Amino acid sequence: YNLGLALVGRGDLDGAIESFRRSLEIEPEAPRTHAMLAMALVRQGDRNEAVEHYRRALELATAAGDQHLVEQIRSRFGQ
Repeated sequence: YNLGLALVGRGDLDGAIESFRRSLEIEPEAPRTHAMLAMALVRQGDRNEAVEHYRRALELATAAGDQHLVEQIRSRFGQ
């Protein structure tokens, strides 16, 4: 996850997406990782897959009671 964040910061979206995907293999229920993967996918132009990850992030954050993350996801996703 942290490598993905660093790669986003460097503008390496392909590397970031790969890192976020690997992170989800380890921890598939991580809402922040789903949200960051979605953001990277949007920047790369893959809105269809991004929507799936935004929805999953929102679902997981809501279930965890993380209202701050829910609000962040909704502001990025436009809900």
